[in-house]
Amino acid sequence: SAARASTPSPFRVVFFLDGLLSTIFPARRDAIMQLVRGTSQLARLIPHAPVAPHLSAQRVLMTSVLGMNLASQLTDRSLFREAAYINGAWTQASDGRTFRVLDPASGAAVGAVADMDATATTAAISAAERALPAWRSRTSKDRSAVLFRWYQLMLEHADDLALIMTAEQGKPLSESKGEIAYAASFCQWYAEEAKRIYGETIDSPTAGRRLVILKQPVGVTAAITPWNFPSAMITRKVAPALAAGCMGVNATQSIVSCEYQPAEATSKPAQ
Repeated sequence: SAARASTPSPFRVVFFLDGLLSTIFPARRDAIMQLVRGTSQLARLIPHAPVAPHLSAQRVLMTSVLGMNLASQLTDRSLFREAAYINGAWTQASDGRTFRVLDPASGAAVGAVADMDATATTAAISAAERALPAWRSRTSKDRSAVLFRWYQLMLEHADDLALIMTAEQGKPLSESKGEIAYAASFCQWYAEEAKRIYGETIDSPTAGRRLVILKQPVGVTAAITPWNFPSAMITRKVAPALAAGCMGVNATQSIVSCEYQPAEATSKPAQ
């Protein structure tokens, strides 16, 4: 058919990538091309991309390369973590259990994250409760400064954070960079809102009296973040809690199953 004739074959895509890599990554050309030729998923994705299939192939290739050795691609390797942050320290599961995080494009393991259980969750809640009085007693100006610094650090390390997101979650790199900026904006917004947690004075129905409302932290908060916006939905939930003087425990949603599609084939980001 005309549609089939206009769709480049996997061989043409490989030829295109061969020339591209020879120009941009000559030192890694052989290793990367060997990966491409052995990636059956690449050939499976190409026929489903209605516009510029070679772009989908490049994105699959990039994600696969990142999944092979993610830490070496980062400017700051300390950002690559495989443990849970509890009580001010990166913590492994008490029984040593982990679960693998897989690159959606290649199926290669990106890392092995600590598999925390109910005991670890209770420990995290207890640690947050212990930290609450000191954080709650800080001025709104102090809390604002901490959140604004969080915002600055996210922007400073945006490229590394985007690489990590693409490798573990499957979004095109441009989408990941957009989400990091979006996530950081919540820290910026609530850094400003932290200084505007005003009380209220209300007229009383009784003569000679006034009603005064004070806004105070409620305690430890719990947040569950979805897999498809792993950065933005953390800051959207945790930043306002910290701004209000609360402490938080965050858990991420597990991916039970998902279908990977090239972003060009849908109006939504790759899933």
